[in-house]
Amino acid sequence: MTDEPAGDSQKQLAEVEEDCAAKRKAACLAKEGEPLQQREKWNGAGVMARVDPRPEIVADLGDAELIEAICNPVRKEDAPEKKETLRAYGYIRVSTEEQAKSGLGMAAQKDAIERYCAAKGLKLEGFFADEAKSGRSPILSRPRGKLLDDQLAKGDQVILAKHDRGFRNVIDMLKTTENWTERGVVTHICNWSLDTTQPFWKLFAPIAVALAEWEGQMIRERVTEALRMRKRQGRRWGARAPLGFKWVADPKGGRSKKGNPRKIVAVDPKVIEDMRMIARLHDEEGMSFHEIWRSLFYGKVKRSDGREWASPSMICRYYHRYSELKKRRVKEVEGKG
Repeated sequence: MTDEPAGDSQKQLAEVEEDCAAKRKAACLAKEGEPLQQREKWNGAGVMARVDPRPEIVADLGDAELIEAICNPVRKEDAPEKKETLRAYGYIRVSTEEQAKSGLGMAAQKDAIERYCAAKGLKLEGFFADEAKSGRSPILSRPRGKLLDDQLAKGDQVILAKHDRGFRNVIDMLKTTENWTERGVVTHICNWSLDTTQPFWKLFAPIAVALAEWEGQMIRERVTEALRMRKRQGRRWGARAPLGFKWVADPKGGRSKKGNPRKIVAVDPKVIEDMRMIARLHDEEGMSFHEIWRSLFYGKVKRSDGREWASPSMICRYYHRYSELKKRRVKEVEGKG
């Protein structure tokens, strides 16, 4: 009674070994180019029994699946490649020195770029920052913008927090991004969540930059009009007073928004005297602007502020300014009369 089960187990194991040997032979022939029909001929029963250490557990594997796995293994070159992390460079810009010193504008741009790179899985290599640079100038004419362009290689990514930090001119934007695209560089705009690989870029980007350019023009018009108003009121509108004038404290008192004493424009008699001398040499003695400059420069005659006469163009400017002031004075006298 006890020998029968043992004999049956040995017989079952022998059958399984024969079946496995037949399948190995079929796999070897398949590697040598045997057709599918020949492979099936060597398969025997078409089912292979996998023997578990416990004889009561037997699992069946499909013959076709086994042959396919042996004959067509996953090669190393066929395995999916690991996606490489792309290098990214952030570009930031502020328009004024106050923004650069405070760091507020730069900090906000850096934060937006860092969050964008983290969301997109980009490796942020660093930042290129242009401080106190106007957006009206092309990005490649700015010091850090040019350095960024020289640094870029195929596959790199350029990240801008906002479009107007890089471009305020449609032509500059189109030329620069097209050049980068041809070199294999992708441009990203964080506030748009858009990059140059997307088809929507060519439709949306020129429109948005055109609006930014229009906004810049409107700002300049408003500033110009405000300066004209301040000039008409005789109030201070810049660091330097116009030629022939100087800033003096306002007799009425008061302070500016920054807390400084309010100032107004007044005639500078010393500069007017310089103008009058040049007009006399030109009109009465018939000297050219170059001759006047040579006589003053080499004669060691200096301006009222103690500085030298820089060039003949300065002599010309003083002369025409004096003529303009005389005409204005005549008009004022005639208006009062």
